[in-house]
Amino acid sequence: MNLRTTDFAFMAQAAQQDADDALGHYREQFNLPEGLIYLDGNSLGPLPKSVPPAMHRLLNDEWGDQLIGGWNHSDWIGLPERLGARIAHVLGAQPHEVIACDSISVNLIKLIALALQAAAPRTKVLMEEGQFPTDGYVAAGLARLMGETRMTLHTVPRSALSEALDDETAVIVLSHVHYVSSEKFDLKEWTSRAHDQGALVIWDLAHSAGVMPLELGTAGVDFATGCTYKFLCGGPGGPSFVYAADRLLNQFSQPLWGWMGHQDPFAFAHDYVPAKGARQFLTGTPSILAMTAAYASLALFLDLDLNAVQSKSRALTGRLIEGVAERGLDLKLATPRAPADRGSHVSFRHPSAYAIVQAMIEHGVIGDFRAPDILRFGIHPLVNGYQDIARCLTILQEVLEQAQYKAPRFSERQRVT
Repeated sequence: MNLRTTDFAFMAQAAQQDADDALGHYREQFNLPEGLIYLDGNSLGPLPKSVPPAMHRLLNDEWGDQLIGGWNHSDWIGLPERLGARIAHVLGAQPHEVIACDSISVNLIKLIALALQAAAPRTKVLMEEGQFPTDGYVAAGLARLMGETRMTLHTVPRSALSEALDDETAVIVLSHVHYVSSEKFDLKEWTSRAHDQGALVIWDLAHSAGVMPLELGTAGVDFATGCTYKFLCGGPGGPSFVYAADRLLNQFSQPLWGWMGHQDPFAFAHDYVPAKGARQFLTGTPSILAMTAAYASLALFLDLDLNAVQSKSRALTGRLIEGVAERGLDLKLATPRAPADRGSHVSFRHPSAYAIVQAMIEHGVIGDFRAPDILRFGIHPLVNGYQDIARCLTILQEVLEQAQYKAPRFSERQRVT
């Protein structure tokens, strides 16, 4: 990396800002390779130092020594609820309204079907065109399964959502922060819009949980789901979660009836009776390994001021956006400039986006690529600082101006992009 005079001044300013950062000490709570700039926390959060000891205890003291007794002695059976309570703290929800279980895909099936029951006889499910693929796939598959008499799926561009949200809508499914553009919906406003039409809302919080205050209860949110492996740093394949407002918890039942969602699973009754509250969203045996990692990681968020986290996120994403513009780099911004309108990642367009990302990785800056032409930099305010952004900009300028990304090796597609 060849630093220019202006870069030295930029780095000096960034170093002072990091020194003054009230959240800067959180970086020491993570295992990060020396010298690496990790800007992909919106895909997979880095490893908190609290997780390996928790996994060691689980593997040796609990599974190793207690064997099947761990379900009682270490209360594995209650882990989905205990983890749900920690997630609820991040979401601005009551502990009993959230439970950890399954994946976003599976949980969306539960929530859409349940919402259709609650909104009957309405059948219209409204979604934004181009939101994360799994949301659309799940909704389309469920519509095919249920048939048009029970569910009709309407997918429209963001610009047409307001008009499409009408008094025939049963439920609208929205990604709070768009996975590509980082464009953010006003959660409270859109929840209110739906309610004004007599519709329910399901929020996908995958790209917002952990980096901004959500206050689901105050916003009147009906249902939400998300994952723990992004900004919540719960580990690869970490469990998802379901939020259901208290007022809706026991009125209707979700359709994926599984053993753990029974009101008394160890009665081994022939007929299914759903558990009360959020426990009804459980299906099969929970992954204790994955939930233990996520439970340890969520400890970081218990005393965290999410307003301060959001402020730092806006400052760092803004610095990245401004830096690319100031340097005149050949990238087209795909993220809103207004801080209130974006999440905690920044995306740019370039025809050689994949190759540029790979060249950046070789320089020790890890971002990611989204087809067909997006470079995406996810900023985790507990991990990233101003010096990370300054170094990222310097390396990005070098990769572009020296056309380093044109080396053939950077265009070789890997299985995971």
